[in-house]
Amino acid sequence: MRSSQANQKIRVAWFAASFIGRNASGTAQTARKLVSHLINHYSSDVEIILLAKNNLEVELIKNETVFAQVKIVIMPNVFGKWLKSSRQFYKYCLFRRNLKIDILHYSVPRVYPFFWFFPARRIICTFHAGGDVTAPRDYFSASREIYNLIIKKQWRKFHAIVTDSNFAANEITQAYKIPKKFIKTIFLGADNLWGVIEEDIEKDLNLVLIMGRWQLYKNLHTVINAFKKLEVPYNKDLRLKVVGKNGSIDTDLKKDALHGFPTNQIELIEYLSDEELAREYRKASVVFHASINEGFGLPAFEAFGEGARLVVHRGTPADEILSSQIGFSSNNLLDEQKVIESYRSVLTQSFGNVQKRRDFFRSIDATWVQATSKYVDLYKEVLKK
Repeated sequence: MRSSQANQKIRVAWFAASFIGRNASGTAQTARKLVSHLINHYSSDVEIILLAKNNLEVELIKNETVFAQVKIVIMPNVFGKWLKSSRQFYKYCLFRRNLKIDILHYSVPRVYPFFWFFPARRIICTFHAGGDVTAPRDYFSASREIYNLIIKKQWRKFHAIVTDSNFAANEITQAYKIPKKFIKTIFLGADNLWGVIEEDIEKDLNLVLIMGRWQLYKNLHTVINAFKKLEVPYNKDLRLKVVGKNGSIDTDLKKDALHGFPTNQIELIEYLSDEELAREYRKASVVFHASINEGFGLPAFEAFGEGARLVVHRGTPADEILSSQIGFSSNNLLDEQKVIESYRSVLTQSFGNVQKRRDFFRSIDATWVQATSKYVDLYKEVLKK
């Protein structure tokens, strides 16, 4: 068989919609990093194929240099908007079976019923955790309920399931009833920002950075309320920057948190480039990553790798992995009093040594080159089965 031969590349297909044009999405960013590293570092082993739904996606792909040599396949055209992408998928499965694909890689567990009809030798999926089931709901989503039901009923059709922390593996088992022996853990890369800026950045000891989207389980509101009630009244120099997509949901959650907060002491930022984000991490006195439900929680690890003092919710992957490190604190961040206790506690710690922090990430294989290498090994492993 062609892909089992040593001189043949493994042909891996990804749906472009999972990461193209989605800069503010964490799962999209991790998929993009993995695909980019496969292209840049493992082109002798793997050939990437991007499946595009329309010409707009094709143009977005072609506008990015990293994808210049990637094979693009446009899914079949269908009429009407009703269930359009699923009908494209099934039409491809029925009539476009001539393209030889070794592995179809889903970047999240949101798949169509009978997804294994897709003409690939193997199908794998990266589950970042079980949050689609376990995370608190901001609103009812019929599509999410359907995706969850498909996974619960049909997960055995995957040839491999991957997640990015022990916490996430446990949550997947709880959410989808998938035994842990079927789940492989590969840490994400924490080195997104390393080398983006080289100069030293002066610390602003009055600056607190809060990371996350305005969703209930991201828990921004608790941290902001805690500072509003318990810290800002006594420190008029303190400033908060909240970095994350505002969106149109949770407007009441946001309004309640911001009500009464001095406007000159808080700033909302929807999106920062890598360079801007690295500067903010290095400048901040403390970074909060307060989400209560994270498969990995990449911003926490990125901030820590840039030398930030970090506070996270207790029990999350960052708590599990970084608990022994200097400049780190975890607590029950659903409790406003505990938020401030952790803030004041971490202020007594040093910022630590950036190089030692990065060496620690390398030691646990939490860089993108290491993560990508493990995925390439997985591709080869599943094709042998």
